[in-house]
Amino acid sequence: MMNAYTPATELEAEQLDDLNWATTVLAGFGDEHDNTDAAEGMLSVLAQSGCTTMIRMSAGASLCSGQFARA
Repeated sequence: MMNAYTPATELEAEQLDDLNWATTVLAGFGDEHDNTDAAEGMLSVLAQSGCTTMIRMSAGASLCSGQFARA
């Protein structure tokens, strides 16, 4: 059985949702109205200003992996 992570605050929960949305869009699974530039912008903000180290590191790593995939 997998352990679920429970966010400590509402802000953390919101940022985790934003991180999930952005990585889903960049992976090509967003809906037709989602924008990859907006997703990259979201990751950039989260990488710099995420409320936890986990969010900042995950967003930064997602940005890097997305840039390499398109190179």
